[in-house]
Amino acid sequence: KSLFKFGGVAILGTSFATIIVYIDVIMLGGMRGQADVASFSIGFYIVSIMSVPFVAIGSIVTPLLSTAIRHKKWAEVLNYYKQTSLNNFIIGGFIFILLILSFSDIVNVLPSGKGYENAFYIVCFLGIGRLLDMITGCNSEIIILSKHYMFNFYSIVFVSILKIISNYFLISHFGVEGIAISGLGALFLFNISRYLYIYFKMGFQPFTLKTLIAIFILLITSILTWSILKFIHLDLFGHKFYSALINVIVKSVIWSLIFIPIILLCRVSKELNSFYNLLRSKIQIW
Repeated sequence: KSLFKFGGVAILGTSFATIIVYIDVIMLGGMRGQADVASFSIGFYIVSIMSVPFVAIGSIVTPLLSTAIRHKKWAEVLNYYKQTSLNNFIIGGFIFILLILSFSDIVNVLPSGKGYENAFYIVCFLGIGRLLDMITGCNSEIIILSKHYMFNFYSIVFVSILKIISNYFLISHFGVEGIAISGLGALFLFNISRYLYIYFKMGFQPFTLKTLIAIFILLITSILTWSILKFIHLDLFGHKFYSALINVIVKSVIWSLIFIPIILLCRVSKELNSFYNLLRSKIQIW
């Protein structure tokens, strides 16, 4: 009975989560037309790059969490909660700022006059929403693997219904920008509800002083990088694609050289510093 209940809730929850991803495209296409769907799709797929490390870290920590929760090792659960929150945010923030800095060059590769520049709002709002998802760590996994797993299903259903309603009104008034705002609102509600539920039910919260330091470093370095890149734009006449590619590479290198050394020198994440030391030792061996 317990197995069927847990499996049924998991299937329904996954189904709702999958449907809500595609409901945006369906509603936007029906209310505004295929041109806006194209802009939304471009921005959505660009932001999905941020999900790659998020999913990878989640797949690693899930079996560890499962074992810790099963044996009621709550100190380990809290440790995983803090680690995923901090490291997800640092990696996700690095990718997000790089996407924002490189967006104009990415759009230059696409056909002009198609409205793809509107995808910038999708990248901004959904990117911030994804950062909120990442900075709250493995909250979803903690709830799903604990006796409180029904809350995850209820929250998905509730937020999904709210998202459909907000989509209708915001798309009517703002188009692509509206669906971006709706997506950010849904991600905020979903994560804040899970964060508060874990905090009041289990007494856990993932944020530490290092979280504030990471946020501060991300803001300062992104402003510094943006100020530098205002004066750098390479243009190979007659070669639109190669110009965009070179600019993306240059921006990536400059952003990496500014952000990564500061994060490592400040020792914000011991896991990232350990990974850096491992890479350095491997390079010295080679």
